[in-house]
Amino acid sequence: MQMAMIILHKKMETTISWRCVAEQLLDELQARYQSDGMIADEIMLAMSAVFDSRTVLESFNLVDRNSICRLLSSSGKILFQVVDQDDTAWLVLPKINYCKCEFFANEVVHGHFQICKHVLAVWLASAVGRLHYRSIDDKTMTAILNSIY
Repeated sequence: MQMAMIILHKKMETTISWRCVAEQLLDELQARYQSDGMIADEIMLAMSAVFDSRTVLESFNLVDRNSICRLLSSSGKILFQVVDQDDTAWLVLPKINYCKCEFFANEVVHGHFQICKHVLAVWLASAVGRLHYRSIDDKTMTAILNSIY
């Protein structure tokens, strides 16, 4: 039991540390983007050191393609939708680092990667103000949320 607690504690420390670094990088990205309208190469490199470089590149590509939509229900629930290169729409809950994509289910859940490109794309698009916004009714939001589970 004690060993399980130690392993869980170490896993939580790792999760907290990469999340803290990611938040700092996103804050820096947002500040630099607001000041000069560019995404600095050193921030991309730093993100590639925290996350898989392919994930970072694919996330930036999704942002460049304007593929991220913030869905807001009439009662204030928020969900994000990311449309992939093959026009597949993925549901994302970025605050809890969740995506419905296969990569998330096969790699992130099992601890091989911290994040998928869709969640990172939502974080990046939010930081640089590249989100589309769509209002939906509560019934539609409920149906979407039910499809996640």
